[in-house]
Amino acid sequence: MERPELGDGVRSWHLRLGRDRARTATGIVRHPRHFLIYRMHGEQLVIGRVLHDAMELERHLASDSPWDEG
Repeated sequence: MERPELGDGVRSWHLRLGRDRARTATGIVRHPRHFLIYRMHGEQLVIGRVLHDAMELERHLASDSPWDEG
């Protein structure tokens, strides 16, 4: 999902969207509660944060704070 309020090219992905892909012989996480904040830098995926979905997003990643792209 695009997150323009967090900066150019910033996106989020809730882990519940991929839980069926992570299914193993021992099971799956029934109720994933974390999400990734990321952006693409060329062909590289840059993860800015991994947050619990109860956290206030704007408090942990301000739109004016630069990401380290190195």
